[in-house]
Amino acid sequence: MKILLVPSPPFDEIGGVSTHVHMLNVGLQALGETVHVISEWPPRIYRLPLVRLPSLLLGKASQRLGRRWAWAARHLYYLIELLATGFSPDVINVQNFTHVPMAVHLKRLIGCRVVLTVHGFPTDEAEASGTCVRGDAIWTWFRDLEIRGYRDADQIIAVSSRTAAYVDEFAHAPISVIYNGIDTLMFSPSPAGADSRGQAESDLRLLFAGLLEPHKGVLDAVEVLVRLREAGISADLAVAGDGSEREPGQHMAEQRNIADHISWLGAVNKSDMPAFYRTGDVLLMPSKPRGSGGVEESFPYTALEAMASGLPVIAYDMGGLSEQIRDGSTGFIVPLGDIQAMAAASEKLVDLELRRGMSETARKRVESDFSALGMARKFVSAYNQ
Repeated sequence: MKILLVPSPPFDEIGGVSTHVHMLNVGLQALGETVHVISEWPPRIYRLPLVRLPSLLLGKASQRLGRRWAWAARHLYYLIELLATGFSPDVINVQNFTHVPMAVHLKRLIGCRVVLTVHGFPTDEAEASGTCVRGDAIWTWFRDLEIRGYRDADQIIAVSSRTAAYVDEFAHAPISVIYNGIDTLMFSPSPAGADSRGQAESDLRLLFAGLLEPHKGVLDAVEVLVRLREAGISADLAVAGDGSEREPGQHMAEQRNIADHISWLGAVNKSDMPAFYRTGDVLLMPSKPRGSGGVEESFPYTALEAMASGLPVIAYDMGGLSEQIRDGSTGFIVPLGDIQAMAAASEKLVDLELRRGMSETARKRVESDFSALGMARKFVSAYNQ
């Protein structure tokens, strides 16, 4: 089968879509499928004169018109890129509803099936990021395009049950739920297992990975560390990521006298993340809904990466996290915003035997349910339906 994955951010870009496409590509090729991936960003020689400059000029007259031009110009590039390669796919798998119209045009030209993978809650996410305001012209255009995308796709694949329920309100096409998969060779435990660091450094090494923005909850992670140390537990925290809450987090750590126990690593290259996870004992994911619509985590790769690396994950009960983490088995799910519950769950994992057991269970769960190869097999089955 010939499969076109379009469009995809480069794998070294932090983000769930780039990771998903890379992992799916790896899995599909391992199964012997023929795959072609088109990059999300056209080359600069095309992008500057034909996308950005006209969009900027048109945007001065109408923001909506400027965005529509950028959208159309990028899709023209995708069409040109595909036709230039001579690749004739059996399936076009797009990663965003905005690309379905382009895929439908290709379907008419070459005859193929259009599959849409839904990674989250698109228009709500655009609103939460400030791209549009509910009810304005851009929001209305986005929502209409989203609904049309669901209805024009031959099949829809959602990365979590929570996402599928959201899409089901609008879609006419069948919806399959296929969880994200990960390369279990790239992300793996340290050879010595859960107790590899020994206990000389600290009783518990907490990790946090993600954007340092309010909805990711890094300040909650700092507060968890405060409460553990107040309880007499020798714990420390390593933070991988950057953003607007780094400075407030550092100030908070200084005010609460724990600055010496937090490592602020800044943005960590994706290739260095496997080594980062191996330095810790547990991953904290105090993510919260963001924006007026309360956008949730759909099915974050961060949790899968940590579990594949043998780390229990402690997370707030939100979005697809409860579909990833088995409470009391591969980590803990605690009530949304309950910092004390997150601290109490962290305290339990000072017990090395409990931590070792959860580490092994987390790894086995990823191998059985969330491997890249397993995800690819399910996608091939969906493509064949």
